[in-house]
Amino acid sequence: MSFRGGRYAYWRSPRRFWWGGGWRTLAVLGAIGTVYYGTTLYQPYAYAAVPAPYCGGESEDGCRLEWRDVPTDEGGTVPQCVQFCPQGVTPAPISVSAAQAVPAPTGNEEGCEIKGFSEPDLGGESFTTGDNYPTMDEWTNQVASVEVVSGTWELFTEAEYGGETIRLTPGPYKQLGDAWAYQIASFMCVQPGNEQ
Repeated sequence: MSFRGGRYAYWRSPRRFWWGGGWRTLAVLGAIGTVYYGTTLYQPYAYAAVPAPYCGGESEDGCRLEWRDVPTDEGGTVPQCVQFCPQGVTPAPISVSAAQAVPAPTGNEEGCEIKGFSEPDLGGESFTTGDNYPTMDEWTNQVASVEVVSGTWELFTEAEYGGETIRLTPGPYKQLGDAWAYQIASFMCVQPGNEQ
């Protein structure tokens, strides 16, 4: 699926990610409810890994993206980009070819900055960026600690924003633990924010 010139990962099954010291599982899509755009009824179709403020727009098949506060199985809500499609419309599946060019990083507006380090305790080689990286090239599976300077970031275990996800708010993350150290293959800023 392509919105505003970008390709993003979608989840039809419940989306699960690490946030605030524990796993969060977004409610089943049916729990979100339907919406009207004009006189047309839209139903939630998928969760999308899309950085703010780009959760918006309409695809060729008439589906739309919109930010929603989605309930989690553990209680409370989490802001999440949701794909809504007109009732009765099923988006065409996306075919991905190995021959496709590696996507370039995409820039964010101000309010997104992250630092990655090759060693725990914010040590070793490092990078600083405010961009989203669908692939990390030589940094794939090489990050052992992170400092989020500003914004809320999602880090993924697979390229193209796939696999398991951890969501981090501003602060130092000196130890990512066995589950996340040297496991990060892509990342994006999902919500710009102020510096710490």
